[in-house]
Amino acid sequence: MKSLPLPKFTVREVLDVCVSGVRDRSHALRLASVMPAVEAAEGEYLRLGLQARLFEVEQTPDVAGVISSLEMSKLYKGNLARKGSRSRRFYDRLKMAAPGDICPLCNQRVVKTLDHYLPKADYPSLAVTPLNLVPACSDCNKDKLDRNAASAAEQTLHPYFDAVDDAVWLVAEIQESSPPAAVFAVRAPASWDATKRRRVETHFLAFGLGVLYAAQSGAELVSIRYALAEVAECGGADAVRAFLNQQARSRAMVSRNSWSAALYSALSASQWFCSEGFLELG
Repeated sequence: MKSLPLPKFTVREVLDVCVSGVRDRSHALRLASVMPAVEAAEGEYLRLGLQARLFEVEQTPDVAGVISSLEMSKLYKGNLARKGSRSRRFYDRLKMAAPGDICPLCNQRVVKTLDHYLPKADYPSLAVTPLNLVPACSDCNKDKLDRNAASAAEQTLHPYFDAVDDAVWLVAEIQESSPPAAVFAVRAPASWDATKRRRVETHFLAFGLGVLYAAQSGAELVSIRYALAEVAECGGADAVRAFLNQQARSRAMVSRNSWSAALYSALSASQWFCSEGFLELG
């Protein structure tokens, strides 16, 4: 997971513009009347998010007893997310906040949409709140579904509030098979508290990152088989290991918990792969 800076605009700015695009005058006035409630919800979200306690946010069927969950969902889809709408610029700014247009949830696929960290159906007061809208790829948005954590450990990581690149936690193990394969897992450092370790594991499982990274590593291994054969011809297993070490360091400098950094680190540590396993790549 990659961290992102907090959005630079508030729910008041977003809701003001959304309401200005509502043609029904009475409906627009009703939406405007819940501004204090959505601002209060934003403040509580920020407070709990900074404490990694978003699971404590209360679920509600509506906003202040005035606007239903369905109405807020329509406001999001028909105004904020609709291309050509007055408020679409906020949606696009949130999407573009992801460096390189890469999904911060999986750190692999291209951003296609915004994900409601807390589902808008259960938390209508947060349906258009920037802090609750995370740029995501289509797969991550679909895989997470509308899950609600019951404890801190069950929360997936939040790009606006969580930083987990302070240590290496993503590792790979090379399977001595034909062709060789990599299996990815979470191995959090002992210096982390139990909740942080569990949250990384929860995130890894919720978004199916093990399967995704294994598939990516399989394609990567095929792409380097000829390069490894040339390196081995010149310097044998030691040269192969040195090459893989260099690749691991280079990728870790970009993202220490990327699947590619974990893959090359595991490859360089495998005596079998460096001496003979690479020959099984085909």
